[in-house]
Amino acid sequence: TGQGSGKSTFDADIANGVCLAAAGVTLRNQTVAITDLSDVGTRLLGRRLDVILGRELFDAARIRIDVEQRRLEIVDAGTTPRGVRLELTTEHGIETLPVQIEDSATVQAAFDLGNGGDALLGQNFATRAGFLTDGRPVNTDTGGGLGGAAVRSVIHLRSIGVAGQRFTDVPAAIDSQPNASDLNLGVSILRHFVITVDFARHAIWLESHS
Repeated sequence: TGQGSGKSTFDADIANGVCLAAAGVTLRNQTVAITDLSDVGTRLLGRRLDVILGRELFDAARIRIDVEQRRLEIVDAGTTPRGVRLELTTEHGIETLPVQIEDSATVQAAFDLGNGGDALLGQNFATRAGFLTDGRPVNTDTGGGLGGAAVRSVIHLRSIGVAGQRFTDVPAAIDSQPNASDLNLGVSILRHFVITVDFARHAIWLESHS
């Protein structure tokens, strides 16, 4: 039984000894979960989805990603990438980077290219910060991936600061899962950068498109 970003759990089989190859990297002897991805593909992509590739690829190589140009490539780990270098910290198996919220609180934000929607705020953090009770409008929207759709509260953050860039009036959905990160940037913010990420060295470089 698995738990995705949606509201419900889902059933999955497990297969061992699988070989995966992507972007010139071969990953041998992998353990993979096998489950129905038709809902995720139809609801989020509008087409068939065969594989969700996890962090194994990122653990195996230094990768440069340009979401706007739809490019992903393996790069030499011996070179120095362009952009602002930030340290990655592993929290609950997820890599996080430092981000400033509304010119005051600095939090560790999940680096999550699987979140193609708005930024996500963990409900526990949003409650502690007073974002749900300080008078700002709270709306609702539908999100969620594996596990089906989920209705979430949505607020607007006055600003988010990432690698020296400031984003204003940022919509942020509230993630009610108990293991939610304080902040999940998602593609809505990350698409503004050329990203070079090296999980093995716990480093990320963000080069602004502007």
